[in-house]
Amino acid sequence: MIYVATATKVDDRTPKDDASLLLECRQVAYEMAKTNNVKVIEKWHDTGFAGIKWLYNFRKRHPRLSLRTSEGCSLSRATSFNRHNVNMFYDKLHDVMMREPAFAYGTRV
Repeated sequence: MIYVATATKVDDRTPKDDASLLLECRQVAYEMAKTNNVKVIEKWHDTGFAGIKWLYNFRKRHPRLSLRTSEGCSLSRATSFNRHNVNMFYDKLHDVMMREPAFAYGTRV
């Protein structure tokens, strides 16, 4: 359930429509069942997705999850995400990581 909640939080640049979110949720459910050796019906193996009924029941069991369309990115945010600003961020991050010994190897970020 945690994956489904975070997967639906789509970044502002690539909005997903409801159908693709539902399809991705069904695909993840099938992959989780396959990984954990859960017995599923043969149709799931044929399609590579969980069934529609499974999805409806999942959504009934978890009513706090909802499908939302992401908002567009503001012009100021879109224009400030450029090479210069990104490089400045990583330079500052590098300085902080070198200054603090706990972050020296980048394993505790």
